[in-house]
Amino acid sequence: MVQPQPTGELTPFTRSLLGATVTGLWQLAAVSDDGTIPLPGELALETDTGFVTLSCTQEGLSCREPVRRDEIRWDTEPDLAMDNLGDAEEWLGLVPLEDRANVPELPLFVAAVTGWFGVGSYRDAFALILTGRGRSLVVMTTSDFDLRCATRQEASQRAEQVAVNMNLRLIEREQRL
Repeated sequence: MVQPQPTGELTPFTRSLLGATVTGLWQLAAVSDDGTIPLPGELALETDTGFVTLSCTQEGLSCREPVRRDEIRWDTEPDLAMDNLGDAEEWLGLVPLEDRANVPELPLFVAAVTGWFGVGSYRDAFALILTGRGRSLVVMTTSDFDLRCATRQEASQRAEQVAVNMNLRLIEREQRL
């Protein structure tokens, strides 16, 4: 990988997360009276500035700026509101991640944001790493358009493999406070 340097690929992530403190990590879910269905590829990072939603779709990895909990939306069905406010048949909720093995102790002050990207005939994001005070939260994209917390080594190996398979050049971009 090339040396870390600031770049436009990181802008939406650094604008929302650099200098913030992550206090919680949640999976966005569709909820109804019949039950709760976690939404693949949808994570909500609870921060001291609001909730930052990371989404992984066929269009790639995206990030929404911090919002209040009641303002969280799902791009696929933007009319669904958070929490049941009365007579809604379906609404959004936040559920704890099932696999927390690679989630560092929170709160995590984000002093650096690193991204691993594939560049070629198109751009793809493979991983986002939030680092502060010797700890890192690594959020990796998967081939199923999902997001999961991983180790730095696991995310690096996957990024290298996918870049080679898709004929992309793997680059690392980083921005620090």
